[in-house]
Amino acid sequence: MNLKLKIKCAGFTLAELARRCGVSGSNPARTVHRYLSGERDAPSEFRQAVIDLVGESIGIRDFHDVRLAWLRSNRPDRLTIARRPRAVTENRNRAISQNQEGQNGRPAGAA
Repeated sequence: MNLKLKIKCAGFTLAELARRCGVSGSNPARTVHRYLSGERDAPSEFRQAVIDLVGESIGIRDFHDVRLAWLRSNRPDRLTIARRPRAVTENRNRAISQNQEGQNGRPAGAA
């Protein structure tokens, strides 16, 4: 069950949840909607307030999963991990290998 559905089943509207969790601004219900859809990362204070209100059926992992799903669908560029250039990786591996040879007094893998 997704996060918004769990909150709806607990009997809260977005406006009520915003009010009870201390969300302010020009449109607090819209802000809550953005938190629950993953469009915006929910502050830890908000997450904890929702967990306290709704109970054990919601956890921090629910917020994480929703945000990750939104990012995968809408901003996959934010999930790309920078890779080291191949030459840097090869030089690092060569240095590790040479260091291991020096510690043993013989080439790595030699009996």
